[in-house]
Amino acid sequence: MKKTSIITAAVLVASFGLVGCGGGGGGSGAATTTVEGTAVDPELIGSIVCLDNDGDNKCDGVSVKTNMDGNYSITVNTSDIEEGVTLLVKGGYDRVTKMPFVGTMTAMIDENSDLAKQMITPLTTLVYERAMAVPETMEEAQQEVADLLGLTYDEVQANMLELTDTAALKAAMAMQQAAELAADANDTRAFYRAMATGMMP
Repeated sequence: MKKTSIITAAVLVASFGLVGCGGGGGGSGAATTTVEGTAVDPELIGSIVCLDNDGDNKCDGVSVKTNMDGNYSITVNTSDIEEGVTLLVKGGYDRVTKMPFVGTMTAMIDENSDLAKQMITPLTTLVYERAMAVPETMEEAQQEVADLLGLTYDEVQANMLELTDTAALKAAMAMQQAAELAADANDTRAFYRAMATGMMP
């Protein structure tokens, strides 16, 4: 799929009114870091945020739940961050629609970013799947997603509800809605993997 086709598909989904989405313990003795952020689709309440250490789309070890603002705070081993551990978000419900959140979104913890603002969104999910599909670095994948949606590099990791580019916001939200409609609700990441592959030249 061409880049323009991906944007067109997302905008078409949005145009049909599908812009609202819904539908443990850690090791001891190791240096740890607290990672905080928000799960956004819009904000997800009561969702499980956990670590996926082996890329099997399942929680490994420590997990927490998001609060009424979609925020979470999770303590991870510093070594996990250095190795590129993945954050998953599952379950809970959409703050706006009050509908259950189905599927999974993900983000790789960026040790170079402000860990107090580690978002988990459709955009971070697409970045992750792009990096895995090519493969390429997270930085390269993030820049490609930014270019695709007309965003800056930093905006891809931001709270997408605060983006000034409303077209990009609608496209991002439409991506997750389309994922929920087009894929097995338990494996919406398959949709993002397909999109990531379609981004290839």
